[in-house]
Amino acid sequence: MSSTEKKYYRVTQIKGKVSWQVEELWSGGMIRGPYNSSETAISNENKIAQQEGFINDLELKEIIADEDFDMGTEDVKAESFPSNRYNERKMGDDRLPDLSLEPLLEKIDTYSPSGKINLLCIPLLLLFGSSLGIGVAFIIHLIWQATGFYFIVLFPTIIAYAAGFGLGIGNRLGKCRNLSVGLSLGLIVGLISYVSMHFFDSMSYGTTNLLTYLNALAKEGFELFLIIPVTGFFAWIVWIIEIGIVLYSTVKFGGNVSSMPFCESCNKWADERKLFTTSNTYDTKKGLLQAIADNEYGEFKGLKNSNFTESYKINTILHHCDNLSHNGYITLEEIYPKDKKDETEKEILLWCAIVPADNVAKLLNDFPVTDKNN
Repeated sequence: MSSTEKKYYRVTQIKGKVSWQVEELWSGGMIRGPYNSSETAISNENKIAQQEGFINDLELKEIIADEDFDMGTEDVKAESFPSNRYNERKMGDDRLPDLSLEPLLEKIDTYSPSGKINLLCIPLLLLFGSSLGIGVAFIIHLIWQATGFYFIVLFPTIIAYAAGFGLGIGNRLGKCRNLSVGLSLGLIVGLISYVSMHFFDSMSYGTTNLLTYLNALAKEGFELFLIIPVTGFFAWIVWIIEIGIVLYSTVKFGGNVSSMPFCESCNKWADERKLFTTSNTYDTKKGLLQAIADNEYGEFKGLKNSNFTESYKINTILHHCDNLSHNGYITLEEIYPKDKKDETEKEILLWCAIVPADNVAKLLNDFPVTDKNN
């Protein structure tokens, strides 16, 4: 809903630079930039206003160029400016903040798996991962046989995700906390899942010799998307690409499921609780990371009650077991909008920073739990 108060802003060329910035002239307004042109600055400000619901109140007051600017003295090309997502500061600040997060991240201890495995973890991961991968491969085989339709990128990806889902189920039961074992099992499951698709095809062809079938199919040729003929060497290239997609994905899944936070004292996987979602500016993110690095959580309380822009968000996820006297872990996810309306992207800012046991209960008391995933 539009308010009666106009929100004026101006676009100015940064002194001595080819770049531009937006100055929001209302109380609590921001300075945003740099942008590679005044048009880009205006477009981005309109987009933010649309997202935050004050587009009807927004009004451009003036555009001010730097009359003393000499193009010959500017070394930075306009198109080389970094992303604007964190280049924001409150009106009155003397300069943009230092964008480097490395000094903060170096101070933070994060979770690492213990390297332990249970007796049943290997057979369980192989059983569930291979079963789902082979099952989906068989369905794709039936589609291929019935219609002749084959989607080179999509079908192998579906097989990989099915196998990865199976690895996740198997490891919830098997409790593998060894990264090397997880990666190896992911490789084996991916290989079994992909090869099974061609094995089913070879049986329909009248042979159980997979190599004979593939050689014959390469000579005979097949069609991608029902219109693109593929034969000989190019058929083998297609299969190499496909198995690469599957193996890369399942190895990654195997590593991920074996690296999730696990409480060795309780012998169970940690629960995940989304503590709160707050808007993100660079200063907000820096405050969160610094609070974790120093094991001081007062910054979190301040963030919860602050009025930040809604353009970008941070999800704060606490991993912990039922016993609050054990350590927990915090993951920070940044959610920011894509160019297309109503679509977002997710980026992990920090994964499983260690929360000392004394602070786990405090965090759960101080912040509302909005979600729980077991």
